[in-house]
Parts: sequence; structure tokens; C-alpha cells
Amino acid sequence: MGRIIFAVLCLGFGLASAGPGHAGPVIDRIVAKKEIRLGVRADAPPFSAMREGVAEGFTVDLCRMLTEAVRLEQGLGTLAVTTVVVGAEDRFSALQEGRIDVLCGATTITLDRMDLVDFTIPIFDTGVTVLVSPDASYDVATALMDPRLADLPPHRLQRALRGAKFGARASTTAEQWLRDDLARVVGDIEIVLMADHAHGIAAAERGEIDAYFADLAILNGQLRSLGQDGRLTVSRNVVTYEPYALAIPLGDDDLRVILNRALRSIFISEQIYPVYEKHFGPLAPEVREFYRLGDMGH
Repeated sequence: MGRIIFAVLCLGFGLASAGPGHAGPVIDRIVAKKEIRLGVRADAPPFSAMREGVAEGFTVDLCRMLTEAVRLEQGLGTLAVTTVVVGAEDRFSALQEGRIDVLCGATTITLDRMDLVDFTIPIFDTGVTVLVSPDASYDVATALMDPRLADLPPHRLQRALRGAKFGARASTTAEQWLRDDLARVVGDIEIVLMADHAHGIAAAERGEIDAYFADLAILNGQLRSLGQDGRLTVSRNVVTYEPYALAIPLGDDDLRVILNRALRSIFISEQIYPVYEKHFGPLAPEVREFYRLGDMGH
């Protein structure tokens, strides 16, 4: 199902980019200043993180590749790249207020967010899942690790999860799913918002919460970064489909067209493969298919 949605998104963004664009303030500023400002997250490895003051991660590397496409497209001899650290709470306001030009994080395309910012074609897909505390009750752990979690009957969820305490990073789709879906069905659950993913994982490990919800790729990356890979249990089952993309200020058609064209080229030429393998390991067949589908909007 996720692959079908991805293809539709690519086609939609491709069609949106096919018409005549208008020069927007972002690309005009980039050309005038010969500088592009990349918004990066400090707390979202393996996509975007800060290590000893330097931004790194899958999306950060991809954004750096795209800056060269912008430079060439605009005929600039040089293009300075400035990184600006943003958080989950202020990442979209940073775009709206003109503090950054491109958001290079772990950002899911949603309809609500489309009212705030524009998105490129998808660059990655994952889904919200759960890390279960070693101290969670048998009923809680069994329900959360069930492959059918998103489709379990309400009475089963209520019996197993009522009174449980769950964590999520504030201002994420994981928090939204807990509030809009799980809490609506179960009713009596406590949602604890965490300052960052590392605190959420630590709280689950200490038994302060029964489970921590986040995107699967984020959880796996966090555990590797914290040296806890294999020590804590993360469900392989996802309850949502999360297509990641780069976010840019609303309404700058020129910038969106340039980035989408460059992304398609990176995907089809397979330049994306070594970047992916650097951060996630060997490519599975479905990953190759994901990036092959990236050309559907061409």
C-alpha cells in the first residue's frame, strides 16, 4: 500500500512541478546572497543530527548534494551552505519566518503541514512504531508487539492498554497517532511528551513509561547512536505510513522544481544508493523499488 501512495505522491508533485513556475523570494534571495540555509535537526539520527558541531545524516548528505544542483541551475560560481539547527517544534515556523530555505530533517508529508509549507517528492518511507519498556506488563507488551496492533478490536486494546503510560516526541506524527487514534479507542492512557528521542528511549528503559512511539527508522537510528542496538525491543510493525520529504517555504515554485528535478536525477542515476548504504546498510529490493518509483513524476 505504501508503494502505491508513494507513486501517487510522486505523480502529484511531478504534475504540480510541470506547469510554469513563478520566481519566488527564496530562490531570489539564494541567488542574491549566494548562500543557501539548510535547516537541520540535532536529534533525529540517522537522518539529521549534530556531532561535534557538524551536521550529519542521510537527509543532510542529500541536501548537500542538492545545493550543487541549485548552484548549477542558477549559474552561480559559488554557493555558500549555512546550517541552522531547528527543533521539531519550530522547524516549520523557521521556514515561514525565512530563517531557513530548506528543511533537511525527518519530515513526514501530511495534509495539515501542506497548509504551512511545500514539500519535494518523497525521499524515504517509514512508519510509526513502538519501543516497549522491559518493565511493561505482559498484556501491554503483547498488545503493542502484535502485528495487527492498528487493527486490533477496541475491547482487546482497552483491556490491555487502559491506564498505560506512553511517550512520544512533541510535535511529531507519533504524538498525533497516539492522540487521534489510540487514545480515542482506549480512552484512559497517559501521553508523556518528551524533549527529544533520547529522553524517550531512556524513560522506557528505566520503566518510567510503558512504551515510546516514534518512526521505525528514527528508533533504529537512535538505538545505534546510543549504543543500545539489540538491547531494547522495537516492533517491526508500523501503524502509519510516513513518507519523508524535504520541506521548503510555501509558494516558491522555482525552488521546488529545481529540487524535484535534482532528486529525480539522483534517484535514477543511483547516486542515492551509496548515501543510503552509508546510513542504513545494504539496500533491500524494496528500497531500490522505492527510488525507482521516484521517476514516476518525471
